[in-house]
Amino acid sequence: MVLATEIMLPPRRNSFNGADSPPKSPTKSNWWFFTSKLKSATTYGGSTHTVATQKLRESKWFNQDEERLYCAVIETGFIVEIMHHEQHNEENKSHYGVVSVEPKKNKKPTANDIFVYTVNKCENRLKVIKVSTKELWEQNYKIRINNLNDKHKKTNSEKEIKSQINYAIKHKTVFHNSLHFVDFCRYGEQLEERKRQVSESVKWGSVGMNAGIFLLTREKSHSFSK
Repeated sequence: MVLATEIMLPPRRNSFNGADSPPKSPTKSNWWFFTSKLKSATTYGGSTHTVATQKLRESKWFNQDEERLYCAVIETGFIVEIMHHEQHNEENKSHYGVVSVEPKKNKKPTANDIFVYTVNKCENRLKVIKVSTKELWEQNYKIRINNLNDKHKKTNSEKEIKSQINYAIKHKTVFHNSLHFVDFCRYGEQLEERKRQVSESVKWGSVGMNAGIFLLTREKSHSFSK
C-alpha cells in the first residue's frame, strides 16, 4: 500500500491532525451494492429496522439522522472513512479509523456505543485515540464504511483486530498516518501471537537444552563412579 502524506486540518475538539487520500467516492454501482444487500428484518413501532445480508465493502456517507441504518450495518473491525462536512470529497482529506462496537449488556448499539480507533498527532507523534460515533457526528463529521482492500487482502478476525489495537496502544507503535494504522489492525500480521510463539519456542528450546545438559552430567557422573 502507498501511504499518503499527512495533511494538517483545522483544530477542533477531538479533531484529526492527519488526513489521508481516500479512494474514489462510491459510484452508482457501489450504492446499488450497498442498498441491494439490505433487507427488512423487524419492524419497531411502524419503522423498519434493516440488517446487512453480507459483509459490506463500501457504503454511502452517513450523517447523524441516519443513525439507525448505520448502527444496523456497522461491525467491529470495519474500516471507516471520516471527513468533515466543511470539506469536499475532491479535497482528498479523509481520515481513517477502525470500528469497535461496544453496546451495553442486552441492548442494541447506538452511536454512543460505536467507537472509532484512529491516530491523532500528539507531542510530535501519532497517538492511538478512541472517539465515539456520536461525538464525531456532533462535531459535524460524516462517516462511511470503506473495506475496499478486502478484495485483495486477507482480513483478521474481530478478536485479532482488537488484539492489534491493544498492541498498538500498549507498545506505542509508530504509524505513518491513519491509513497505515487501519491496515495494521485489519490486515496486519498478528504481532502478539508471533511474540507468544517465539517466547514458547525459546522456553521449550531452553528446557530441551537444560534436559540435555542434565543427562550429559548424569552420564559423566555415572562413568566416574565406575
